[in-house]
Amino acid sequence: EYSIHYDGLLPPFTREAPTYFERNGKKYLFTSGTSGYYPNKSDVCVFDDYHGEYKSLGDPHIGDKSDTSFSSQITSVIRLPGTDKYIACADRWMPQWYIKLLAKSIQSGMVRHFKDYEPDTEPKEVSSVPGELQTHDENTFRSRYVWLPIEWDGDKPVIRWQKNGGRMNCNNGNAILIKNIVSPIKKSRDHFNATSALCSFLFSC
Repeated sequence: EYSIHYDGLLPPFTREAPTYFERNGKKYLFTSGTSGYYPNKSDVCVFDDYHGEYKSLGDPHIGDKSDTSFSSQITSVIRLPGTDKYIACADRWMPQWYIKLLAKSIQSGMVRHFKDYEPDTEPKEVSSVPGELQTHDENTFRSRYVWLPIEWDGDKPVIRWQKNGGRMNCNNGNAILIKNIVSPIKKSRDHFNATSALCSFLFSC
């Protein structure tokens, strides 16, 4: 079965980076806009059926005046085993201080560029990939992770910036401190090692 959601949007408002999780029988989906490696405003929606209505709950990032999701893009949600506590993990692709300022210009330019664009929605035949190395100008070698606890405003998941990431208690009385910024890592072996180490720590709570 195939269904369409977030239809009729143009860049930078088309959606990407879907991050799915569940809570209390409801299904949630974080998504970001499409402005390359430049950060943009996130959206979270809730739904009961994968092919039913997706209800947008708006931007989950509370107090983010830059509209850049705290200069990051959510990539996964981790639930602490045996608890109702969730952690959002996000990529900060470009940590330079000026990226937030450039992000607004990039998005404004995309809005102007796609103003009169008419998407071609006709079915296409599947074609093979070029088989060539695809490169980009952005230096994502400096990218970092952002870890922040998810809070709840009724049924809406919200994320607030916390200087030290936030403290979460486990059912056995132990507590963990989430550091919001992890030092620069390589998006390969170190990505796996960092994620594995965190998951091992969480499951030991």
